[in-house]
Amino acid sequence: MEDWSTELSHQIEASLLKRTRARRKKVEEADNATKERFDNLEDWLESAFTGSTNIRGPREDTATLNKSDTYDEEEEDDDADLEDQFWLSKKGLKFFAAGDFASRLVFASFLFPKFEGDTHYTRYIGTFKDVLRVAGGRVKPRTRHKLTFGLGTLWFSADQDGHMFAVLSSNEYPQAFAFRFLWETIPLFDTVNIASAVREVSHEVAQEDYFKADAFGLRPLIMDAYKTYVREGDGNAFDTKDLDFERDFEYEEELEEAGHELAQDEPVEPSTYDDHDV
Repeated sequence: MEDWSTELSHQIEASLLKRTRARRKKVEEADNATKERFDNLEDWLESAFTGSTNIRGPREDTATLNKSDTYDEEEEDDDADLEDQFWLSKKGLKFFAAGDFASRLVFASFLFPKFEGDTHYTRYIGTFKDVLRVAGGRVKPRTRHKLTFGLGTLWFSADQDGHMFAVLSSNEYPQAFAFRFLWETIPLFDTVNIASAVREVSHEVAQEDYFKADAFGLRPLIMDAYKTYVREGDGNAFDTKDLDFERDFEYEEELEEAGHELAQDEPVEPSTYDDHDV
């Protein structure tokens, strides 16, 4: 378990570091372009006020114009950064995914209502695919696993037939609620023949968005389960009061009083009940 989990963690860290360095390089290039434009303007002003006859205005040569284009692109990147930060600041359950270990096909992957439009969707599903590929069949049925990375925490488990199920949340979301949601969701897939579908589906169909999003049409039922685990304030920005663990216990009692029997943990072997941090 430690070998593949360590490998996956290193892969994701390397990917995030590469993106950070690339973005930092763009910022430095934009800063240099802006500085040169101001230097040109200062030179022109100095020549104008000293009475120089060689006054041509700020230089607008081809190189400067090209760097101006780079600056405009950087402004767009800044807007994208702000939008990324907006979605990162929101708390709650973000994303659900399910896939087959053997074929590595994804047959469910979608954002929850309060996160529709999240700019990190492709990175969410990319991380899920990495776990599906690296973990292989080593995630045992009803074991609890988690991967905490820059975009949140991916909680995942498996069923008896070699399929992995995962839900991604903000980092402060209670572990108990994340896995109770999975314990309610996984049995929904017992009603469909996943093995037959992934065996017979063509490569072209398997790559279609509708297949990867909701191949078996179970999204409405998953959404019904999701509503039980939406806390007050989910979808809003994270606040320090969200670390109120006493409130988490109160919420758990409310679930039990409401009669959500399926949300209760089923008996499992102690050896498979531990958390495994990736």
